[in-house]
Amino acid sequence: MGGHVEPGETLEAALVREAQEEVGVTPTEFTWLASVEERHPKLYGNAIHHVFMVSAWDGGDPVRTHRASMVRRCRT
Repeated sequence: MGGHVEPGETLEAALVREAQEEVGVTPTEFTWLASVEERHPKLYGNAIHHVFMVSAWDGGDPVRTHRASMVRRCRT
């Protein structure tokens, strides 16, 4: 998923909002994994990407859209 953090919004709140908007689910359990700098800033601009693992959510199965190309279901 891609998106942005609104002014005054926490990373966790942005994760929940973006997941609802882009894949139609509400994360209920998640873990922050890393924050990484954009590898190709000349192409995509300077950015920091925040990576979370979502282990539980409400709303059924995530729906992949053109904006959510990195959604994968992992088995533990």
